[in-house]
Amino acid sequence: MEPTNGRPHVVIVGGGISGLAAAFFLRDEGVRVTVLEGSPRLGGKLSVSEIAGTAVDEGAEALLVTRPEGTALIAEAGLADQRANPGPTSSAIWTLGALRPLPRRQFMGVPSDMAELSRSGVLSDEGVARAGQDLELPPTTRDGDVSVAGYVGARLGAEVVDRLVDPLLGGVYAGRSAELSFDATLPALAAASRRHASLAEAARSLLPSPAPGSAGTRAGGPVFTTLTGGPGKTIGRRGAHRRDGP
Repeated sequence: MEPTNGRPHVVIVGGGISGLAAAFFLRDEGVRVTVLEGSPRLGGKLSVSEIAGTAVDEGAEALLVTRPEGTALIAEAGLADQRANPGPTSSAIWTLGALRPLPRRQFMGVPSDMAELSRSGVLSDEGVARAGQDLELPPTTRDGDVSVAGYVGARLGAEVVDRLVDPLLGGVYAGRSAELSFDATLPALAAASRRHASLAEAARSLLPSPAPGSAGTRAGGPVFTTLTGGPGKTIGRRGAHRRDGP
């Protein structure tokens, strides 16, 4: 739009999380920002409904601690003090007839510690042995984009894909790893895999160092984080406080 009082006027159509994030990132650009939203509330897919008297997030209910884009945005928006763990229990996978703990030293299901992977019991003995070959295999070349399952399976075997990667990615991206782009879905790991022959070593390079005495568990606590009351309630309420930027 034409500048108003010498300042450009930016109009953002849609007050969902993308529109609100766009307005937020323009806050220091010396422009006037207006967010247009047709519904009576802001937040878009980050919304809350009441089920049996309990407020439940309809959309995303948590985000990965390992993704700085989300945690940094929370901090920049002044919501860091409202971060909370989404649940008191650790992650687990039902496999081989039992509920087994998710290996802590892993990046989106890609293990970085073979000894811990073996202790978890998630894989069969044959699956653990196959995953261990990743440390000895020559680099896996790739020309262009490949699927997550194609690359991870080539390095660590089918059991890692079926019992670790698919359960995690299925919940995050609502898709099977055989149909998800490695570069688009796991960009940090895809980039690290070009610097390391071993995919396990690439995953290890993206994880914080284990705390002393942690027996190899991932430092930093839970895998997921959320906001008190849920993202839908917090983002919608926060966005409603300011509809027209400076």
